[in-house]
Amino acid sequence: MNSLALITGIPRSGTTLVTKLLNGIPDVVALNEPMPVMQIAGKSDYELYHWIDSNVESYRSGLIRDGRVMTNHVNQNFVDNSFSESINSRGLRPSLLTLGLLDVKKNLTDQFLLAIKHNGAFTAVAHHLVHQYRCFAVIRNPLPVLLSWQTVDIPLNRGRMPVAEAIDTELHRNLNRLTDHLDRQIFILNWFFERYYQFFSEKNIIRYEDLVKEGSTYLTKITPGACLSSGQLSSRNTSSLYTRELVPEITARLKNTGGHFTHFYSISEIESVLSES
Repeated sequence: MNSLALITGIPRSGTTLVTKLLNGIPDVVALNEPMPVMQIAGKSDYELYHWIDSNVESYRSGLIRDGRVMTNHVNQNFVDNSFSESINSRGLRPSLLTLGLLDVKKNLTDQFLLAIKHNGAFTAVAHHLVHQYRCFAVIRNPLPVLLSWQTVDIPLNRGRMPVAEAIDTELHRNLNRLTDHLDRQIFILNWFFERYYQFFSEKNIIRYEDLVKEGSTYLTKITPGACLSSGQLSSRNTSSLYTRELVPEITARLKNTGGHFTHFYSISEIESVLSES
């Protein structure tokens, strides 16, 4: 259905930014991980479609009826970055998101576009979703993705992804065989890229770097209304929050490991991040 878009992507690739930008477009509402996605585990494709459709109908009717919807938000606002720049007692950046009802102050038609973002869960069932829905995947240069994972207080910091592992038991078994957290992280990274390479066409891939370069208008991939948006974006690929001392080791691991990320980013593209100011 053209009134629904499912968005997935590599965590810390810009999926939250995409939802924020979509919410700035008339007659569009983009939700940040609103679903109890652990319930997806073990569902057949038919059961999965019915489960998604039921949730979508609930979100749409709530928005039309009273302008409220369940989603992750920060102080009743959609944000472009969900993590604090300050560190906690673990030396990591905590998430600022709260899952709850959000008042969406927007005039919506009956045919408004509802976009729903889930990273690991939607990627785990991408082989089902792409046959039934319009799906888009957000990707980003692997080096800054991995650098970002070292800074945030989520399971990916330790090389785990509980929801995706519950849905994709083979992913869980493979991660259990790896003892080094960075090895697990690179395996997860390649898991994302492999599934996008297998199941997504190029027109449904959203590159973070292209989004930054072109701004909101790049999201005409998702909705024509994005052509009315404007405003420049700044790349965070060389964020001061990332530990530069880790760059040589991560770059070397990526070069030695290889994998499906090379279908989207060449080694030279990955290394070029080092020369960005």
